[in-house]
Amino acid sequence: MNSTQGQIPVAPDEFHSTCFVCGNGNPDGIRLQFVQHGDHLHGEVVVEHHFHGYEGIVHGGIVASILDAAMVRCLHGVFGKNPYTCRLDVRYFRETPIGHRIVVDAHVTSHRRNMCWAEAEMLLGQGRCAHASGIFKLA
Repeated sequence: MNSTQGQIPVAPDEFHSTCFVCGNGNPDGIRLQFVQHGDHLHGEVVVEHHFHGYEGIVHGGIVASILDAAMVRCLHGVFGKNPYTCRLDVRYFRETPIGHRIVVDAHVTSHRRNMCWAEAEMLLGQGRCAHASGIFKLA
């Protein structure tokens, strides 16, 4: 993904490069790339067939992992510390199809000391596939 003025590409090699979702060093992973702009993060991905649950549909656990990784990346980009997930709440609105361009957006909603709150969503066209909110501890 190309960055534009005011946006900072989040380099996978600088932050847990073997992550299953966003690490370029994981040959079996999804390799989702992100661009950060302030306290917001944006990514796009086409999920491959071997990550399906039902035929042609991304497994719900993979959807949750993508949303969690987006929030973690976003928080790391804002605070420069490693966020650990304390709570993850996911709401599924519709199936996420395999082989389609999915947009992933995340943003920080608040923080206090070493605790942070964030939200993320997955979009297909104009429709929302899933939304997540999470509580994270910075280490």
